[in-house]
Amino acid sequence: MQCCRGHIVHYRAEVDGLRALAVIPVVLFHAGIASFSGGFIGVDIFFVISGYLITAKIYSDLERGTFDLWDFYERRARRILPLLIVVLAVSIPVFHLILVPSDYSRFVRSAISSLQLTSDIFFRQSGGYFDAVDHPRPLLHTWSLSIEEKYYIAFPLIFALVFRKHRSQLARTMLAAAAIFFAVSIFFTVTKPTGAYYMFFARIWEILAGAAIVVVGADARFSASCRMLKELAGWMSIAAISVAFWAYDEHLVYPGMYALVPVLGTCALIVSATPGTSLHALFTWRPLVFIGMLSYSIYMWHQPVIVAAEERGLFDGWAQIAVLLVILALSVASWAFVEQPFRRKSSVGRKPFFVASVFSLVAVVSAAKYTGSLSEERVAGLMPRETTELQMGDKCFLLDAKNSVFSETCRLTTDTRPRVLLVGDSHSASIFPALKSYADKAGFELKLMSAAYCLPLATAFPENRSETATPRCAEINRQIITEIEAKKPDLVVLAAYMFQWSAKAGVAQVDERWTYEGYYHDFLMSLADLARSTPVLVIGQLPIWKKSLPDLVALDAGVRNIPLSDLTQYDSAGLASGLLPFDATYRRDVTNGGARYVSVIDGICRSGKCPRYTKASDGKLELTTFDYGHLSEAGGDLTVSAVIAPAIQETFNVKLTASED
Repeated sequence: MQCCRGHIVHYRAEVDGLRALAVIPVVLFHAGIASFSGGFIGVDIFFVISGYLITAKIYSDLERGTFDLWDFYERRARRILPLLIVVLAVSIPVFHLILVPSDYSRFVRSAISSLQLTSDIFFRQSGGYFDAVDHPRPLLHTWSLSIEEKYYIAFPLIFALVFRKHRSQLARTMLAAAAIFFAVSIFFTVTKPTGAYYMFFARIWEILAGAAIVVVGADARFSASCRMLKELAGWMSIAAISVAFWAYDEHLVYPGMYALVPVLGTCALIVSATPGTSLHALFTWRPLVFIGMLSYSIYMWHQPVIVAAEERGLFDGWAQIAVLLVILALSVASWAFVEQPFRRKSSVGRKPFFVASVFSLVAVVSAAKYTGSLSEERVAGLMPRETTELQMGDKCFLLDAKNSVFSETCRLTTDTRPRVLLVGDSHSASIFPALKSYADKAGFELKLMSAAYCLPLATAFPENRSETATPRCAEINRQIITEIEAKKPDLVVLAAYMFQWSAKAGVAQVDERWTYEGYYHDFLMSLADLARSTPVLVIGQLPIWKKSLPDLVALDAGVRNIPLSDLTQYDSAGLASGLLPFDATYRRDVTNGGARYVSVIDGICRSGKCPRYTKASDGKLELTTFDYGHLSEAGGDLTVSAVIAPAIQETFNVKLTASED
């Protein structure tokens, strides 16, 4: 008897065991367990298993002449939809309470996209799978559901057509399709390395690989020599997949060629783990089979539970074990009370299932949109007055990426008054309105020359290293240096988001999207050169918050919208980690280079806590920033009056007019 002939139509417990091999590493990867840095390949294993099982069912029905397309779609809906709706129904109120409003609004959009089978597109547009994004992604895992379900909308039709019209060519067609889409996957992985991970056409070859096993007869009975071959192939596959779990990590450009290991390895295990083999004994071990039966529930619950625990600071040390046990408990309950009843037509008939599904979908979407609008209203009620119209946008503060030339209104004059030039990035622009108001009162000229998303001062950058180290930014900085050399201002004031760009903020490595290795050294050298010929006042790092400050305060105010006056004014928990030590480092490095440094942290913060709100000019309370760190009108007034104005007065060594007000 040939080794490879026939097809599976009966339940295979060992395939449930294989599901356990897929889901456990995925959970441990998302839990941050270092030994499972490649645990994400569990999704590839799921794709292969799905392709195999579903194609086997379709093939069997077609052979018996009982295949019904609408029945197929109903089975898929019963398999996927009830638990997805339950997970969303639980997640919506939980994350409404624990996420800051902007993150919750993003969560709502991801929830709706998961129901529309567009999660893969949503997450591809909002950051790479391995990117260290600044927002939680409780439903990140639903991207794979979107891939699978889009695939199964068209696949049964195409498969049935080829089966009926060209059955003799079915195996060749399936293998050719898998090979073609594998080539497509490699192409997209090379040309679109960030988005390929989620891409439908970069992934469907993995499902097709599982489907191809069915049509080439991988489950046929086998001879003794074939048994030995299967044992060898199966154990080699386990070894290869195990190495991938340990050796693969976020630095791979995935899927591409690297996906061959889990995909071919899983195909080999499906072929090999048949009765009479040691692999069959391993994968039919009851605990593994049980985990495999729970795998869909585990997969659906693990990501939102882990993210919720992380957001509440409950995912460290022993708490991790407790969180994993919660995931298991939820999975057992949902398998028993959601998955199993809805999959059986005898428990829930077609009409009740359809009515319940429609009602539940409408209810979940409505709840998501309603709570999302509530979150947006919470933030809107706290947003301070922005000062963008006072920042000389695209004249002295270059915002448009196409604009690299400063307006003549930004140039220093030959005025006999003290002349001050404010330079830097968007953070310097946020200081400008309050500092300009002070300058007018104090009797000195103030001009602004700054650019958003540009590393300050350095005029030569490595090529293709950063979005903030571009030829445009180098040209902008040359204009600033030329202006300083030609006009010789009495004082140059510099303010920038150096906390992020210095790579000295306690992070393990430089984020090359925003800076490059060695920039901080280049900046200090340029600053020292400038300080040798011109008085320079460096404004210390403005307070940086972990999230947008209005978001953080809205979360603190809660759904009851507690007024600012009832909230703690000074806070440390919301500040970015490492901010205070960096301020000390920045002060030391700037001072050693010959420039003067004034600490905003020392000037407006108290005992490591910084003000979230202050009194505005009209007497009302207002947040100090309108995002993670750009000053509001009230925040600018506070910073200038408490920190910058005294430093400028001391630099000029005169009693300026404004000091008498």
